[in-house]
Amino acid sequence: MASRRAAEHSDPMTIPDAAQAHPTGQRSVAPIRWPRPSAAAVALVLLWVLGGVVGVLVPSLIVPPQALSAPGGALAAAFGFTALGVVLMCVAGVAGARREGHAGVLVAAVTPSIALLIGGLAMVGSKLFPVTPV
Repeated sequence: MASRRAAEHSDPMTIPDAAQAHPTGQRSVAPIRWPRPSAAAVALVLLWVLGGVVGVLVPSLIVPPQALSAPGGALAAAFGFTALGVVLMCVAGVAGARREGHAGVLVAAVTPSIALLIGGLAMVGSKLFPVTPV
């Protein structure tokens, strides 16, 4: 009888009675395993952030946003840094997507870089063809 009872409760699908439960009366819980990103994933995120900083901050130092116009060389340099930032962000996005095997990483990384490129083009257009205030 005792061996039959032990056999009944060795089955993981059965619920043990109170005598065989955890001493405190509670079920034990598996430890939480927090995700730890790899060094390569952190490096790709930092590369993406660096691309954003290069694409936004450096051009604003070359051609101030409040300026109504700018010389052609300064505009070319500012847009060149914007394009460099876009390339860095896209490279980080493509590398992250290939590494993770998930297209969502690519979409999440490349979409802001396209917006940055459009913003850079708008900046060049607004400085080349300024609208005078009335």
